[in-house]
Formats: sequence, structure tokens, C-alpha cells
Amino acid sequence: MASVNLLVSGERLLELIFDEDSRPSFRWLHNQKKRRAIPYLKIGRLVRYDPDRVREAMNLRFTVGKAS
Repeated sequence: MASVNLLVSGERLLELIFDEDSRPSFRWLHNQKKRRAIPYLKIGRLVRYDPDRVREAMNLRFTVGKAS
């Protein structure tokens, strides 16, 4: 059976990806969306996120490599 990726709101996305002590603000999330740094879906006026795809995008964009 194929796994189903749930779409979540911005507030829920922050809860799922970050622990309470290191969670950024909703404004940070909005700015990342505006800069197209993280993927999102727009359904009418609703904005929803796939937590797995957001985590992958964050890993690609924000992971700092080893210094040479």
C-alpha cells in the first residue's frame, strides 16, 4: 500500500519539523515561502505544505558542507 503524505498548515508544519525550543516563527516560514525556498501548494486561498518535501528542500538549501 502506498504511503499518503498529508498536507498541513504552516503552524502544523512548524510543529512537526521543529521542537518547541528551536521552532522559528510563522513569519520566518512565510518569508521562506515568499522566497520560494520551500515547496508549498496553494488550493484557492489555502496554503498547505507536505512536511516530507519541505524537510528535503531544507536539507538541500540549508545544510552546510564540510570546509575544504
